[in-house]
Amino acid sequence: MEEEGKKVEEIEESEVKELTPEELAERLDGIQQLEAKLKEEGMQVEGRIASIAYKENFVILPGDDTLLEFSTDVYLVKIEQEDGTVAYQIFSPQQELIAYMTQDGEIEMSQEFLESLDETSKGLLKLEERGKVTLNLEDRKSIRDVEVEYEEKEKEEKEEPEEQQEGPASETQKEEIEEDLGIQRGDLAFEADIRDNRFQEIVPEAKEYEGRVKFCRVKGSREVMMIGRSKATGKFQQLQTIGQAQSTNERPIKLDENGQEIQRENLNGIMKYNDRYSFGYTIDAYGELNLELLREDPTIDAGYRYLSAGMETRTQYPINEQVKEVMDHSKNTHVGDEIERYDAIRENYPTEDINLADITDESAKGIIRLSNGETTTFAREAEKAKVTVAEFERVYREADGATPEEKLSNAHDEFDRDFRGPGGGRTRG
Repeated sequence: MEEEGKKVEEIEESEVKELTPEELAERLDGIQQLEAKLKEEGMQVEGRIASIAYKENFVILPGDDTLLEFSTDVYLVKIEQEDGTVAYQIFSPQQELIAYMTQDGEIEMSQEFLESLDETSKGLLKLEERGKVTLNLEDRKSIRDVEVEYEEKEKEEKEEPEEQQEGPASETQKEEIEEDLGIQRGDLAFEADIRDNRFQEIVPEAKEYEGRVKFCRVKGSREVMMIGRSKATGKFQQLQTIGQAQSTNERPIKLDENGQEIQRENLNGIMKYNDRYSFGYTIDAYGELNLELLREDPTIDAGYRYLSAGMETRTQYPINEQVKEVMDHSKNTHVGDEIERYDAIRENYPTEDINLADITDESAKGIIRLSNGETTTFAREAEKAKVTVAEFERVYREADGATPEEKLSNAHDEFDRDFRGPGGGRTRG
């Protein structure tokens, strides 16, 4: 009988066909895509990817209290953790997470995978009671399995090169920059990586340089430039497509990183780029540079025609999505409306706090967008306060508050005080 069992097993194995070149290429492409996805989106388990395997009919055993099992094709991702232990993540052929697990074979099922099962399947597999399953990591290999192993990079390769480090450049790199650009030794007064991912989208030339482009200033002068290490020559050079820095009297409307505070700002200089974007900068009392992305409306008088928001460097915070949308030419082709609304509000209410919601299209239509994304209107709020729309808008504009919610609350408080009068009696009819 034992001999017979072996023969059956040999026959079954002989019926398994090797992968065709097309199938092999398809599975290797899938592994490559999954690796890129994990690097971009992150993993449920911390560590480095040691290997990714595509396995056919991988068996998952729900637990000791049921004899049922299910099998499916999977991607099995092996992850080596810093403490030396090994963990795994299991993905469907469509690269949807099925589960993640520790070396002992106990795994946590993905909530999305559980929700994709019907109630009968979950009941039969007893997944509702356990929420955990086991599987055989030593499952025999098939000639149709494909595995790609990833070697651990050398330490110096894992660390970012100096030009990509978060802090200032090292003295060695500063000297290299000075030599490549013909700057006198010790005269590089300030430099910072432009960390903002939008920069390469706006300035395609940036892709021709290794790592991040830098923003720098020469000591004893206000000479400012953008530089990068050329992939072609290996030397630092100025970007060619961005204009030379020039002093300016422009006073753009500056949006802070959250769009909660807007005011005109004095620039120290401007670097023209194209008809959509330019770059401005300020130099603070310590000689450090702050980089601004500028949007221009050429129909407005010189000196007042720009909207600006910070570009992330080590001296500038990243901006939120709402500010990005306003500054993105593809989503907001004309910034003149925002500029004119700001100036109109500032003229009528010289001391009020103005935020991004005050100068958008919605504000012009009487809409107030709250921080949580919900909206109200001046008409609705005026009805609550029992005043005219114009009166409510005036008090709202003058009210203190960093957010629309705070301004609304303060405006209603003021109307409530007026309504009750100094002695608590009602004074409005």
